[in-house]
Amino acid sequence: MKNYLQFVLLLCPFMLWGQAYRELRVEQYQYNLEGDSMPIKKQIWRYGEGGILLGQEEYEYRKQPAGSLKSSFLYQYDEEAKLGQQQQLKYSVKGGQPQSQLLKTYYLKYGADEQLRSKQLYFDKTGELQREDTLSYNKKGQLVVEETFDYRGSTAHSSWRMKYNKAGKIKKKGRYVHWSTVKRGGKVVYKKERRAWYRYKYNRKGQPKLMKGKSSNRRYKTVWKYDEEGRISFYQSHICKRFKNSPKPKKKGEEEQKEKKQPKYRYVSECHTKKYEKGQLVLEVEYDHGKVKERSETSYIQDTLKSELKYWVAGKLKREEKYYYDSLGQLEKQENYYYNSLGLLNYRLDIYYNSKEQILREEQWVREQKVRELRHQYDAKGRQQRTTLMLEDGQKFEKTYYFYKD
Repeated sequence: MKNYLQFVLLLCPFMLWGQAYRELRVEQYQYNLEGDSMPIKKQIWRYGEGGILLGQEEYEYRKQPAGSLKSSFLYQYDEEAKLGQQQQLKYSVKGGQPQSQLLKTYYLKYGADEQLRSKQLYFDKTGELQREDTLSYNKKGQLVVEETFDYRGSTAHSSWRMKYNKAGKIKKKGRYVHWSTVKRGGKVVYKKERRAWYRYKYNRKGQPKLMKGKSSNRRYKTVWKYDEEGRISFYQSHICKRFKNSPKPKKKGEEEQKEKKQPKYRYVSECHTKKYEKGQLVLEVEYDHGKVKERSETSYIQDTLKSELKYWVAGKLKREEKYYYDSLGQLEKQENYYYNSLGLLNYRLDIYYNSKEQILREEQWVREQKVRELRHQYDAKGRQQRTTLMLEDGQKFEKTYYFYKD
């Protein structure tokens, strides 16, 4: 049943017609049923001159026991200090001290380039500062700096920095992450090394075109390309990982032999490429140049439906998949080809689907002979009802039944 709402509007003091009010108080009560004496939710808003929100209170009550407080939210804004404080309390049914979450927000005007700064402080249950977020805007109201200090454990400092073109579209964006320590008095000392950094470049339309970054032992690079109409035509993501080589243990009799120089690091490269035609994905390629080189290519037809997939290991084709659809784009059949180490076809697996894309039949072929067939049956609710296994040589015939407790 719908909850019953009741609003109470209080103007204090009342102003003459045509003049703005000084203070507005709005109260809202939410009841489970019309006629109930105890609300399940209570909200209060207080506005000052110009419609500035000065205070907000929210109380949520439990149905059982009636009138017991479940949670509360308090917000107060000091216009002179430009400080907003939020406190959220959660109460347990068993009683005791409620769980508290405190958030402070400072609004400061400063500088010629940056017009407004918003600072938020997050505290834990004991009142210790956990995190500090700072947002800086330019005169046009565009976000130019976003900084975060995380004081849990080893202090982390991360920041986003943005630049915009004349049209107001984002032009460049960079992210930097430092690990640091905090001395007494709250002084933060940074290490010279940047633990992570990312830089983005955008075109005139505000679309990303290049990203470069580094995090620990990994390097990242991503490229986007678009056609004349602004539709994506090419995407490539490249990740390079660096690993330190451990010295190989010496065997007996090798002490006198001259040791071969071993590189200090080894690298593993991963790449993910997508090609588009008129904004539609047509080809997707993934490869890994590690100790064992792997590569997969997936081609698509309209509406990003898979058409064919090929998978290579060390330059040899290992698996191939082909997909067939009906006129409505629903999957009807899938052919899987598996190859041995010599590149010769080992066996083929055909899978047939129903209108709900559930597997109806699986057929395994060796050369031109069917050696195994597995059939599935479903009930009206789409649950598997029976599975039948048949081997073509007639040596084995199995049926499995499924029972459900409705």
